[in-house]
Amino acid sequence: MKQRVLQMVLWLMPAMTYAQGGSHDAPLRSIYVEVNGPNIASLNFDSRLRGHSGWGYRVGIGYNRYKDESYCLLASGNTSWWNGRTVRTQGVSVPLEVNYLLGRRQHKFETGAGVALGIFRERVHLHTLQREWWTDENDTEWMQEKESDNYQHSRHFGYYAYVNVGYRLQTHRGFLLRLGTALGYGGDEHTPYRDEWSLRPYAALGYTLPAGRMQMEDSRQPTDTADTPGYRAMVEAMGGVTEDSPFLAVSTSHGYRFNSRVYLGGGLALTTDGIPLFAHGHFNLMKTRTAPLVDVKGGYNFGYLDSPLYLSAGVGINHRFRPRRALGCTLSYFRIEDVNGWTFNLSVEL
Repeated sequence: MKQRVLQMVLWLMPAMTYAQGGSHDAPLRSIYVEVNGPNIASLNFDSRLRGHSGWGYRVGIGYNRYKDESYCLLASGNTSWWNGRTVRTQGVSVPLEVNYLLGRRQHKFETGAGVALGIFRERVHLHTLQREWWTDENDTEWMQEKESDNYQHSRHFGYYAYVNVGYRLQTHRGFLLRLGTALGYGGDEHTPYRDEWSLRPYAALGYTLPAGRMQMEDSRQPTDTADTPGYRAMVEAMGGVTEDSPFLAVSTSHGYRFNSRVYLGGGLALTTDGIPLFAHGHFNLMKTRTAPLVDVKGGYNFGYLDSPLYLSAGVGINHRFRPRRALGCTLSYFRIEDVNGWTFNLSVEL
């Protein structure tokens, strides 16, 4: 099985460096967050080999998980056994893909083939409840219960080989949207991919880097200022501590800037405690290039926790070094169910 994966990776690597005939423009490069597909969520870098269509590749880092519960009841005479088995698997994987875009302007058809390689941690919880009934010499009924728990931990290498087809929108302002589906096979029953074929629809939001899109045919636009309204993207890295462990996260947010002070949007984060999907408000308190800011996020956390609530609020400094580019530093307090703490956040507005 691992030999087949190695052969696929060796096949993909030359394709990422091979360019067929076509435009000699600067290659179009993008970053985006993808939901579902080879992973539950992933952060990716995508590039054409030449120009804005044709052959290209993507690499990324993603998070995946799986949960399965099963129960059975056995009885013999005056004794019964209730057995429960819970399997939880989660880990990080790296998607590698060769793809092809067909279309010259903003609307494109995309297709590709790739493999996601990951290391996953499996946790198996076995719970047994034994009950025994009997009657003593006074015809009094008695019952005795015994409970036991057993935990098993292991790590497994897994892969998901797939092909995908879909639609891609890339605008001259930098907005990227992908919609499609992937058909693939997972190579290990102890990983989230399981040992089976699966069809996985996907959606992605991202940002096209300026170096490539400056040469798009419809990219001539009036000069922007800090007050120019329009689409914006934010990428943020977070690091901090909780009561028990470190907290690390990366996120991306996409939305609309109304003026130099107000940005509203929504985004997705990959954290050590789940995958929050959130609404985002970013407010500069002054119109100067360097200004105090307030940053607020709230939404739904996809994870193993009982409560899905995600909240984050912080204050900091925002510095605008270009009309549409800014760097922000904030100190934030966050809460995901009963997990809470402080983080230092570094964000870039694109």
